[in-house]
Amino acid sequence: MAATRASVPVVYPCQGTIRVGVAPDEVPLPPRPEDQTTEFAVGPNRFDDPLGRYVMRYTATTLRGCMGELLARFRPNSEAESVLAAVQGTEDSDPPHGQDDDPDPDTSPVAGSTPSRKQALTQWLARQKLVVLQLSDQPTIVDALDGELLRDLDKHPLVAERLAVSELSRDGYVQRLESGVMGLGGPVGRPITNAASRAVYEWLPEVVGWRYPSRLDPAEVCWALYANRVPVHPLRSTPLSPEDPLHHAAVQSAANYLEVALPFHWA
Repeated sequence: MAATRASVPVVYPCQGTIRVGVAPDEVPLPPRPEDQTTEFAVGPNRFDDPLGRYVMRYTATTLRGCMGELLARFRPNSEAESVLAAVQGTEDSDPPHGQDDDPDPDTSPVAGSTPSRKQALTQWLARQKLVVLQLSDQPTIVDALDGELLRDLDKHPLVAERLAVSELSRDGYVQRLESGVMGLGGPVGRPITNAASRAVYEWLPEVVGWRYPSRLDPAEVCWALYANRVPVHPLRSTPLSPEDPLHHAAVQSAANYLEVALPFHWA
């Protein structure tokens, strides 16, 4: 085990952070709680456990930041749209996904057909709730941009292995764990950030989570909390609503910078 330490002090917001989801105040069971395999996988989110033994709670300092992370899945993708258009049951006369100007966004797609991007977004938004999560004490949280921390985590066997086999390492060059790497997503970044999460979990038992900038808008601060290490106190759980001016403004702002077309009542 390396002599690992965090050099950047992190203060969790006293007002709490925001989490959005169908049941944002609940914590699901780990994917593989009884599985004793040592085979590492790749989780879909930045700090997911590659062994599936613990769960991360993802939150953001602002609702805008939270919605930006969540709405990213609805961004237009020309390659994906062409695939969707070829799916059986999708009518050739359908408007381009995400560009439907129908003022009645709650109309359900015909049974057996593929819902448009905006229909899917409408259904998704209608199910979301937001909750403010507060912590009892000021916890120990690490910063994903802490250079000294990353230098030490670079020595963890899983981190070193995933960096060595990454597309970032080639022609004799081996990528090291740096702040730029921690901001990468997709198939290149996720294996590495998952490994960094596991390294902190194993080497720093006092740490309850991470602070990191959103890779979509670095001005927004996000948080990832090890669910089994820190009790949280959910406050003010409310449905996400276009009738709430704060909700409406946050969703609109996030959608604008992501170029996501919102349903009629959110636009």
